[in-house]
Amino acid sequence: MPTNYQYLLQYGIVTDQSSVLDYVHHTLERISYGGLYDSVHGGFTRYATDRFWKIPHFEKMLYDNGQLLQLFALAQRQRPSEHYAQILRQTWSFLQKYMALPNGLFGAALDADSPTPDSAREEGGFYTWSKEELDTEKLWEQEHFREYFDLGPHSAWEGKYILHRPLSDEEFCAKFELSIKDLKGLKTQWFDTLLKASGAREESHPKPALDPKAIVSWNSLLVSGLAQAHWALPDEGFDRSAAQLLEQLWTLTYTDQGLRHQYIDKASGEGYLDDYSTLGLAMLDMFSVQSDAKYLERALTLAQDILDLFPAADGMAFRPYGRGVKAAWQQHLEVEDNVIPSANALCAHFFARLGAITGTSNYSKCASEALHGIHEKVFRFGPNYSHWLSLALHEAFGHHEMVICGPQAKESAEALAGSHYPPLAQLFWSDHTRDESIFKGRFQYDKTLFYWCQNNACDRPISSSREALSLWKD
Repeated sequence: MPTNYQYLLQYGIVTDQSSVLDYVHHTLERISYGGLYDSVHGGFTRYATDRFWKIPHFEKMLYDNGQLLQLFALAQRQRPSEHYAQILRQTWSFLQKYMALPNGLFGAALDADSPTPDSAREEGGFYTWSKEELDTEKLWEQEHFREYFDLGPHSAWEGKYILHRPLSDEEFCAKFELSIKDLKGLKTQWFDTLLKASGAREESHPKPALDPKAIVSWNSLLVSGLAQAHWALPDEGFDRSAAQLLEQLWTLTYTDQGLRHQYIDKASGEGYLDDYSTLGLAMLDMFSVQSDAKYLERALTLAQDILDLFPAADGMAFRPYGRGVKAAWQQHLEVEDNVIPSANALCAHFFARLGAITGTSNYSKCASEALHGIHEKVFRFGPNYSHWLSLALHEAFGHHEMVICGPQAKESAEALAGSHYPPLAQLFWSDHTRDESIFKGRFQYDKTLFYWCQNNACDRPISSSREALSLWKD
């Protein structure tokens, strides 16, 4: 589950445990070597059906890809690599090409199977390759291609091949005495050929059907993923894409009746707690990235909606469904994290971050009470509560904010964010005078100042970017 590895990444950084970080990065690299990750088109499948992570269940879910976009972006910030950067670019390209809807939102899922010319269904047909197809494209005859993807009679799946590489590029180059530059050239040629071949065979291997439901929480996870991708790769337009998606999501799904759950031709269904919470987190992510006051204002609106609509009887957590529901199953408090973090864990993160930004103790108190209310469950089985554990790091070590004000604030923020990922810190910037409490009285026209804050108390401002970087990395 992405949230497990995000927590381990954060834990490894905060506690300075290199073995934990090595484990996380090794796992992410292996996930992205193919099988689970579509090396040709981009994008992640739901899960592997074998212990080698080679044979996937071919369905692709928006919530997986949004969360993994965020996870790989955080990994890129902590330990930069061209491989991670390429995963970010290719995953976003895949989402735009295969999961974008005409209304500007993103569909829920791509089917695992594809229709065939004789009206049957073939699982993984769009993603797998026969030896004959690879022969036709003059790929099979290339020894380096076969070795890179470990192709041979032993590795076929139901008579076809899933592109999955067993070695890193560095390991492959060492084994076959190639330079990284030479391998990069070969890979460019291979993937260009495969993409063209995939397009040419669409009559016999049409792309899988897209579920056109645009679910608010899943689209919000994608916004957060794009926001983090911007901090990792600030020159590639991820922030603009995130802003466009978030604006469309708000316009289409936040109505006079409150937030809706999904959009198919029209907004429908009352929004659930996870819809409000993930959208609120997306607003805070974009407030950090673009420093537009409307995002904070909308986050505050969503937070008040949560307090009004989802109160829990014990005061410790929020119900996942609104006040009007009557079915017993809808009264259950959702606290266990799964393929998506639980609605209450998401809400607690939202309130903790909002409290830190605004200095409003009520939000921080709600988050802290929710965390303390489930601590016994966490000790019994931690992996089911990894998003709560992430919040516990903030509770144990304190939260930080880096506030940058001045004419070079945006550039300074991007430089800091790209240099390191400190899990306990939020980053904010402003290049003009502002009234929000986090910026008020801090802007000067002639210099860019850095304010390092902890638990709502800030140190004296500094003007040295080198000193700011030292605080950011400490």
